[in-house]
Amino acid sequence: MLNPKDYGAVFNGTTDDTTAWQACITAARSQNQTSIYFPRGTSLIKQTLDVSGLGIVGDSSIASKLIAGTPFIGTSMLLLSDGTSGGAGRATYSNFWLYGNRPAPGPTVDGLKIDGNCIGNHFRDLFFSELKGRGVLLDGGLGRVPELTIFDNVYVNGCDGNGWEIRAGLNLVFRACVSEVTLGRAWNITSASQPVSRCIFDACWNEVSGSSAGPVTAFYMEAADAVTVTRHLTNGYGSSPPSTGHGMHLKDCKRCVIDSPDISAPQASTPTSLKIKIEGGTRNRLQGLPGNIIGGDIDVSTAGDTIIESNNIAIHSKDPIHCSNAHAAIATGATRYIQPGTGYDAASDAEVAMPAPGHMSVCEMFAKSFTNPAGGSQTYSVTLMKNGVATPITVLISPSNYVTGVSEDTQEVYLNQGDTYSIRVVSSNAAAQLSRGALHVTIGIRF
Repeated sequence: MLNPKDYGAVFNGTTDDTTAWQACITAARSQNQTSIYFPRGTSLIKQTLDVSGLGIVGDSSIASKLIAGTPFIGTSMLLLSDGTSGGAGRATYSNFWLYGNRPAPGPTVDGLKIDGNCIGNHFRDLFFSELKGRGVLLDGGLGRVPELTIFDNVYVNGCDGNGWEIRAGLNLVFRACVSEVTLGRAWNITSASQPVSRCIFDACWNEVSGSSAGPVTAFYMEAADAVTVTRHLTNGYGSSPPSTGHGMHLKDCKRCVIDSPDISAPQASTPTSLKIKIEGGTRNRLQGLPGNIIGGDIDVSTAGDTIIESNNIAIHSKDPIHCSNAHAAIATGATRYIQPGTGYDAASDAEVAMPAPGHMSVCEMFAKSFTNPAGGSQTYSVTLMKNGVATPITVLISPSNYVTGVSEDTQEVYLNQGDTYSIRVVSSNAAAQLSRGALHVTIGIRF
C-alpha cells in the first residue's frame, strides 16, 4: 500500500503534511488501490482530506495519529462524500487516531464527516479526541443517505459539540462505540436531513455528557424508524433546568426499541431528570429494563402505545381484564366470588373461576367503588383467587379511598394452563350494601 511518507510527509507533528497526504490519495486512486497505509507517527494536516472510496489502515489507534493544525481549511478532518468522483463505498478505515484543533484557536472542525450515499464502509478501532466540533457526523445533505455501514469500537473522547451526530442513515450498525466527555449530546440522532431507519446500536456507551453547569440529554433520537438500541450504557446526563435533559430521550419515533439499558449518574444539579423519556411517536418498545429503573424514572405520558417489558412489575405493560359486580348487589357482611370479564357472581369460587389459557401472570389490581362502605372503618376487601386460594394480590376499599380507587402492583401471581382464577369480594359486617355494578375492578396480566 502507498503511504503519505512516500510523498514527502514528515510525521513530526508540527510540519504541515497536507500536500503529501493529498498526493498519496491521488496516486492511490489513479492506481485503483483500495487503501493507503498510515504508518506510526504523528502527522499534522491543515485541510480536509477527502478519502471517499479509499480506506486508511493504521498501525493502531494510538500509534498512528493525525492532528488538525491551525489555521484549518474545511469543516472536518476526514470526509467521505458520494459527490466525489468514483463514489464513497466499500472501504475500510481502521487503527488510527484523529486529534482535533480544540486546544488551539481556530474554526470548528469535526473529526469524520460522511455525507450522502456512502455504502458498505467499515470503521473499526478508531480514536477521535480534542475536537472543536463533533466527533462523527453522518449527513444526507446531498439528498441521499449513508447506508450499510458498520462502526466497530470507534471511540470519541472530548468534543465541544455532540459526540455522534446522525442526521441520516439506513441499515447502519454501531457496535461497542463510545462517546465520552462531550459538551453537547453524546448521541444526537435527528433525521434532520434524511430519515434514520433500520439501524442497530449494540453495546455502545457514553459517559459525562455536558457539564454540571450546562448538562444535556445523553442519548437523543428524533423521527427515527425501526431503530434498535440494545445494551446501551449511559453514565452521566441531565440538564438545567431539569426538564430539558434525560438519560435517553426518543421524540416522534416509531417502531424503535430500547433493550436492556443501563442508565445512571444524573448530574448532581438536576436530580429530577428522567432516565428514559418517550415523547410522541408510535409503537415504540422498552424491554429488558433492570429493576433499578422505576416508574418515576420513565415518562411515556405522550406516547401511550409504548410497550414496556421490565423486571419491575409496576411499570411493565399489561393487558387489562375488567370486571364488576354486574350480576347483583353484594349484601352487608357477605362474601361473593366474581367471574373475571363477565361480572357473574356466586357464593363459591368453583362456580365462577376462569381457566388460564396458558402461562400468564397477574401483576396488578386496581379497584374502586361507587358505593361508600361508610361506618368509618368499614371496607370491601377485593382479592385475586388462584385455584380457590387467596393470593397476596388484595386491596381494601374504604371510606377514604372508594372514589379514587386503590391499587396493588408490588405482587405477582403466576398461572399455568389449567390453573383457575377469580375475584373474591368480602363486605365487612357493617359496610353498606354494595350496589349492583358499583364495584369496578381491573387486573393487569402479562404473558
